[in-house]
Amino acid sequence: MVACSRCQKENDRKGQRYCKACHAKYMREHRVGYASMTDLAKKKSSARAYANTYKKRGKLSPLPCFVCEDLDVEMHHEDYDKPLDVLWLCRACHLSCHNFSREKDPPWEQVERTAQPRGQGNGEQGRSTTPRR
Repeated sequence: MVACSRCQKENDRKGQRYCKACHAKYMREHRVGYASMTDLAKKKSSARAYANTYKKRGKLSPLPCFVCEDLDVEMHHEDYDKPLDVLWLCRACHLSCHNFSREKDPPWEQVERTAQPRGQGNGEQGRSTTPRR
């Protein structure tokens, strides 16, 4: 194994510069604290955490990418006030979505789709709806 570049002990994290202990120490020193976040950053963090919790509990299920139907997807929030209303996008489509949002329409508004909608509940493909509590 390769040595940790910080403490020179055996690195237990394959492909990483720091061992687990040094990485944890680095993250504690450099992670932005919740108290120092802006209000928008707090809202985004809260929405992501809420959606991830529902995903882990099985109450929010991933769907194929809304644009290209890839199965390796990420959650995209269009409105952080609705943390469970997510759009499932693959990494490439998610990045292009954020690039398009700075310039013009998002990619799903530019692509003509031939497949029938397969969404849950509201009839939109690739979108999960808020589950009942």
